[in-house]
Amino acid sequence: MLEQCDETCGWIAAVVSALAWGSFGVPIKSDASSKCDIDPLVMQTYKSVVYFLCGWIVLLLGQPFAFTRWGILSGLFWVPGATAGIYGIQTIGLAVSVGLWSSISVMTSFTIGIFVFGENVKSVPLACLAIGMMLVGITGMSHFSRLTTAAAVPMDDDGTEMVEFNERESLIVSETSTSIRKNKHVSAEAEGSHSQNDLASIIEPKAPQCASLENELAVHNGGDIVTKGVVLHVFGLTFTRRQLGFLGATTNGLWGGLQLVPLHYARLDDPEAYSGLGYLMSISTGSLMVTCGAWILRFGVSIHRCKSVRGGYNAMPSFHFRSMWFYGLLAGFLYSVGCIGSILSVVYLGQGVGYTLTQSAMLISGLWGILYFKEITGRRKVAMWFVSAIVTVAGLLLLSYEHKGGGVHR
Repeated sequence: MLEQCDETCGWIAAVVSALAWGSFGVPIKSDASSKCDIDPLVMQTYKSVVYFLCGWIVLLLGQPFAFTRWGILSGLFWVPGATAGIYGIQTIGLAVSVGLWSSISVMTSFTIGIFVFGENVKSVPLACLAIGMMLVGITGMSHFSRLTTAAAVPMDDDGTEMVEFNERESLIVSETSTSIRKNKHVSAEAEGSHSQNDLASIIEPKAPQCASLENELAVHNGGDIVTKGVVLHVFGLTFTRRQLGFLGATTNGLWGGLQLVPLHYARLDDPEAYSGLGYLMSISTGSLMVTCGAWILRFGVSIHRCKSVRGGYNAMPSFHFRSMWFYGLLAGFLYSVGCIGSILSVVYLGQGVGYTLTQSAMLISGLWGILYFKEITGRRKVAMWFVSAIVTVAGLLLLSYEHKGGGVHR
């Protein structure tokens, strides 16, 4: 059904992909998601399920059935990267995280498309200049977004983040540490019955509970219970939530940005079967398989941490289906539309140009951050963000001009 398409289809697909990808993070930052403190893997599961369903709907459009093992490899790139990206959205904001991983994805995609796959451009130096302009612009958008979000988080004397506990949170002390940990699973009977005066009755060192995987260490500072955003120790290094958020967004750009590279090799195996939407069944099925594998791994880690199957099961994150089904499915649908558009853009424009153009989604996410979530406030910061956006768009236009036409990249 797409035989009559040319590069125009690629441009349209890239625009649709950018709009959808720039908006999929909105449900993730919704009030419902924040209240539930939804686990990134849970949100990713919603996305993977919807993506799987969309992948097989193409059969109704007349697309013949086709499956390749390369789809599983794409899933291995997408699922871990996207899960890390969700954590980035939750911790450092939509505009910052999408801008960061977009810039990294552009660099990764362009490098592979031009220097590995040998895709054609009129002038490699000018194409590199265009990529440089995009990176500078995206960096500026991330920077001026970050100024507001960083200022909104109070800092301790040592530079770590501090967030006050609310009345609905209790405290857990681990068996091997005196660090106080935040736990949001408080029963209705216990709600409101505890105060700072009976803190000792809340802490039960003799009967420790198995805390969630993300452990936030807390201190008692001058009578006010605060949490320092230290969540993980890796090889002796300590990270704050914000630092892990930047790491998550970076991971999504470096690792998740490779998700469509296997499409190139799938088309080499069978150009007819895996051109256009033919690859969608493979990548969506492979992604669901990888997601299931991630849950098995997560359960195994949970059992190991809690020293029992029952304890490991109880420590697993909730899907909050009653509160999150709509937001989870909406995020999955928007992301699926973005993925479909990105696949078509890569097919008709190539990896270096097609996938790069879809990363203009950061413009859309930035607008959501400014106009809806108020992530950027103040005239100067908003103005500088738009200046950075104009530089990015100029880079996109230069890159499109430098792309040498002449047929579909099959």
